[in-house]
Parts: sequence; C-alpha cells; structure tokens
Amino acid sequence: MNEEISEPSYEVSYWFRKVLVPFDGSGLAKKALALAKDFNYRYGSEVHAVYICDVCDDVEEVRAQAMKVFSGVKFTYRRVNLTESSIVNEILKLATEEEYDAVIVGSKGNSMNEVRLIGSTALSLVLEFPATVIVVR
Repeated sequence: MNEEISEPSYEVSYWFRKVLVPFDGSGLAKKALALAKDFNYRYGSEVHAVYICDVCDDVEEVRAQAMKVFSGVKFTYRRVNLTESSIVNEILKLATEEEYDAVIVGSKGNSMNEVRLIGSTALSLVLEFPATVIVVR
C-alpha cells in the first residue's frame, strides 16, 4: 500500500467554529464542557455554555462550576417559564438563532432516573437540532 502523506488538514475546524454546551452543573455536563474546551484548544472553537432555568437562584454557583472546568467559556443563562416552553425548546431556539455549528451535551442531566442511558434533553437535541450533536457519556 502506497498512501501519499500530505500536510495536515484542519477542515474539521470549520465544523466546530461555534459550539454550544447546555450546562446544568451535572457530572456529564462538566464532561461535555471539558470536551468543548479541547475543541477550543485543538480547533479554535468558540465555546458557549448556557444554563436554562426556571427559578435561576443558583446561576452564580453554576457559572462558577463551568468556569472551574473551562475558564475561557462564554457563560450565559436563560430564564424559561416551564408552563410556556421547555428546556429543550429554549436550547434549540438559542442554537438556531445564534447559528451554532454543534452542540455538545451530557447524555443525562441532574435527573434522578438512573435506568435511562440518555435523557430527554439529549435525545431531543439529537432528533431536532439540524447540525452536529455530540452526546457525552
């Protein structure tokens, strides 16, 4: 086999220019943000973390957790009235409006359901987001 060796290509960096990480402070959300941090380092990805909440009393605590994982992350939060919308709808709205190239999400958040391998938020993002979704376990 005679494969030609060429210069490295960074084509993949165009796939991940702007990455969104839904972040709730859970262990898997931290892993997702750590992966996004690596994308930032390797591909120059702009990384944004968003916390979607209805009460939002713990925003500063969640922000501190995100900054501990990746101090360069652009952290925001969105308040949602759960009788009018859902966490998934708000993530999809943001990801579409702001034209993210990819979403990196933990397979489960802070839910207490230990049986399921993938939570409803991650599953909905995989099915509904029109670009790349990476699910971290």
